[in-house]
Amino acid sequence: MIFTAKKISGLETLGEKLRQHREKNGWSLEKAARLISTNVENVIKIENNDYVAMPPAVYATNILKNYAKILQLNPIMVVECYEKEKLLFDKTRQRGTKQKISRLYQAMNDFLNPRTLKYLIIISLSAAIVVYLGFEVNRIISPPMVEIFSPADDLTTENGQVTIAGQTEKEVSVQINDQPLLIDQDGRFTLTLNLQNGLNIVKISARKKHSKETVIHKKIMVEEPQAEL
Repeated sequence: MIFTAKKISGLETLGEKLRQHREKNGWSLEKAARLISTNVENVIKIENNDYVAMPPAVYATNILKNYAKILQLNPIMVVECYEKEKLLFDKTRQRGTKQKISRLYQAMNDFLNPRTLKYLIIISLSAAIVVYLGFEVNRIISPPMVEIFSPADDLTTENGQVTIAGQTEKEVSVQINDQPLLIDQDGRFTLTLNLQNGLNIVKISARKKHSKETVIHKKIMVEEPQAEL
C-alpha cells in the first residue's frame, strides 16, 4: 500500500503548492527536473507527496531547497513545511500499522477460541490417524524387499550347480522355482540347485501375508566343458 499526504481542513499540501508554482512558470516536469539537477521521478514524488518513495530525507531536503529557489520561494519555509508534513505522515502510518497489528491479534484471538481449538484438535487427531493407517496399509500390502547376493546376473558357467543366496524381510515366504524355502531369523536364505546344459531361468519370489509379490528372475547359461587338447 502506498501512503501519500492528504489535504487537512482544506489546506494545500506542499507538493500541490510546488506544482502550482511550476505550472504558473509554464515548466514541464522534465524542465523542472533539469533545472534542479534531479530526475523526473523525484519531482513527481515530491509533487505527489509520496513520502514512501521519496529519496532519503537528506537528499529530499536538498532537492526541495533547489526547487524552492528556482520557483522563487523561501527554501527555509519549504523545508520546514516538508518536515512537518513528513512527521504527520510518519505518525499516521505508524498509527495505521498499529491498528493492523491490533486487528490481526483480535482476529487470531477470535479464531483461537476454545470451540475452534477443540475442532482443530479433533481434525489434527483425525488426520494423524488417517496418515498412520495409510502408512500401515502401505506397509502391509507393499511387496517385500529382496536382495540376491549370488549368482550374478546373466551368469555363464560350466558348473552344473549354482548356489542361490539372498536376503529379504522377516516373516516373508520365499520360493525358488515355486518351491518353498526356509529363511533364518535375519531373513537370509540359500539353496543349491542342479542345472541343465543350456539356458536355465531361476525364479525367486517373495511375499508377505497380505502383500504383493516380489519376483526376480536369474538367467544362467551352462556350457559344456571344452575338451582339453
